[in-house]
Amino acid sequence: MTPWGRDLAHCQSEGARKERAMQSELDSLANVKTTAIANKASKQQQIVCPLLLPFAQPSAELTSQSQINEKIRIAESNFSSVSSVEAQVQMVETQITDLEDAKSRLEAEIRDAKYDERIRDKTVSIRQKETDRDRSNGELSALNRQADSRAQLSIKRNEMTSKNSQVTASSAVSFFALVRADE
Repeated sequence: MTPWGRDLAHCQSEGARKERAMQSELDSLANVKTTAIANKASKQQQIVCPLLLPFAQPSAELTSQSQINEKIRIAESNFSSVSSVEAQVQMVETQITDLEDAKSRLEAEIRDAKYDERIRDKTVSIRQKETDRDRSNGELSALNRQADSRAQLSIKRNEMTSKNSQVTASSAVSFFALVRADE
């Protein structure tokens, strides 16, 4: 596998891992949101029922001031807990929005990176360079063969020149010996 293939595989696996982590976080936030909404409904019910109960059934025992104050304190406590649940729901919704934005941004980044095109371009470039190398090696081999042929021809030429000079020298000696013998 080429280094670019490993990089692509790494980026793809990293992107998939991040996407799974974000989806898991989104799921957990959705669960928190659902729980918070259910708690909110429950708290509202708890607030509304005690507040309506004194008006629905007037009784003698609720007439004391301490009991009325206690009911007010409980109602205020329930109201503040509902307010905090609403704040938690808003925070969870904000986190969900942020995670969805991050997921969209990562997906766009992966699309923009165009890893497949870059790998394809690198592969084409590698093949072109291999073809150029093979062509250059072929030319080098042909030039080496020509150089060997020239060297062998040069050796043969030198041998022939040497033999011609030996033949010429020996024939000149024989010629002079023959000419002297005729005189």
